[in-house]
Amino acid sequence: MYLSGLGTLVEAYVDAINSGGVPCLENAVITLAEHENSAAVQKAADHYSEQMTQRLNLPTDTLQELLEVHAACEKEAIAIFMECSFKDDKWMFQKKLVDIMEKTKDSFMIQNEEASVKYYEAELKQLSESLMKSISGGTFFVPGGHSLYLEAKNKFEQDYKLVPRKGVKANQVLQSFLQSQAGVEEAILQADQALTDGDKAMAGTGRTELSEGKVAPVLPFGRCKKKYLQKDLKRKLRS
Repeated sequence: MYLSGLGTLVEAYVDAINSGGVPCLENAVITLAEHENSAAVQKAADHYSEQMTQRLNLPTDTLQELLEVHAACEKEAIAIFMECSFKDDKWMFQKKLVDIMEKTKDSFMIQNEEASVKYYEAELKQLSESLMKSISGGTFFVPGGHSLYLEAKNKFEQDYKLVPRKGVKANQVLQSFLQSQAGVEEAILQADQALTDGDKAMAGTGRTELSEGKVAPVLPFGRCKKKYLQKDLKRKLRS
């Protein structure tokens, strides 16, 4: 710092002489301070950004993990600035450095959230594949199908929560998926009720006719109703 600072000081004196002015030590020192402190800010800010990039493995498990890395890198960067700075008596350049690091930290936080969403959407797609196949295949379109669906959904949620590296957006991604399935679950519930009611109606008809000595006809209600409800669900899945 001293050699480069001396060069800056000499240059300021030479410029003053060449311009016909009288060299002023105070002005030369101010020029030297601005030069050295600007360079110190840049060096410290570069160190902060480089260390954040090296030490963070996005997405982080928690926000606190990112903030702890930030605090360590910030401390190192300020130490570098203090070592290289010159007469920053009013902390003007140090404040500028802190502002730069805050903006860089905010950028890393946004990257962290985006990485978390991308990571967990991929995990969710893989884990929900079996559930979605069961839905589209009509597995839950039977009497009691809603209970079967809830069991399958609960298993999916438990498997999702076992995924390592709980990112900052893990829960948000899960809740968004569950909300998107609300219409599907309602359709399955309606189908369950309709098919259950149909079975009861068929059983009641059979008992009445058998008591009268008639042969109970085989009614296609359940099968036809199931196909209709499956088509209705497919329309919901596409919408």
